[in-house]
Amino acid sequence: MLTNCVLELPDDDVWVGGMGGLWIRHDGRWRHVGAADGIPGRTIYSLALAPDGSVWAGGATGVGHYASGAWDVYNRD
Repeated sequence: MLTNCVLELPDDDVWVGGMGGLWIRHDGRWRHVGAADGIPGRTIYSLALAPDGSVWAGGATGVGHYASGAWDVYNRD
């Protein structure tokens, strides 16, 4: 995977975005999150933590917002 961004969360989770999607380390275990899981495209370019603890991601097909266990994606469509 080509890594574009890394985000460390206050609970020690780590999110890594790049070509092929997003990888999340939670409780020491890694899992892959892909476009079929609702992220904004197959490539993630940027990640940011919001003050409310949610995560924003810039991706190949728009901007995604992850909160309460679900993704909302905003794009031109």
